[in-house]
Amino acid sequence: MKINLYLDCDGVILDTIPAIDKALQKLGYSYKGQRKNELFMKDFLKNRFNWEEEIELIPILNNSIDKIKKLDGMGIFNIKILTHVISDSEAVAKKRLFAKLLPDIEVITIFKDISKTSVGNVKNSILVDDFLPNVVDWNSKSGIGIKFSGKETSDDVIRITDLMELVDFVNRWGLIKE
Repeated sequence: MKINLYLDCDGVILDTIPAIDKALQKLGYSYKGQRKNELFMKDFLKNRFNWEEEIELIPILNNSIDKIKKLDGMGIFNIKILTHVISDSEAVAKKRLFAKLLPDIEVITIFKDISKTSVGNVKNSILVDDFLPNVVDWNSKSGIGIKFSGKETSDDVIRITDLMELVDFVNRWGLIKE
């Protein structure tokens, strides 16, 4: 039986923050200076960031597309991309991009103010996310939340820096069941 594996998009598959920062700099702002200004960022990402054009320019992190293809080919995981979005245009752009890059992988978009745990059966499903509160929330609902990379972590949270580490993780924890 395959393990449900949900992969976050921004910060796990795509290096979105530098692209957003570059677009902000064109307007005379910086991401670092605005990231805590939630209203400004929501407005910018919803109304001023051109997701259709920019999504194609966002770099792929750590060769993640090829690694997802490898993981999918192993037959261990039922892989889905689970991403928070600010707008319909962001959702459409992400779905279109992944339809080209990973046509066999379902993309689930949910608005930022909705918990990723609302996707359905979280219990014993894995979420790989770079945002610690999402990982903690997933764990609180009997899921297996794994923090991807970055410095922000917790002793209570499993952390990986490469998607291929998931294979060792499921083997070590005995999660694969025939």
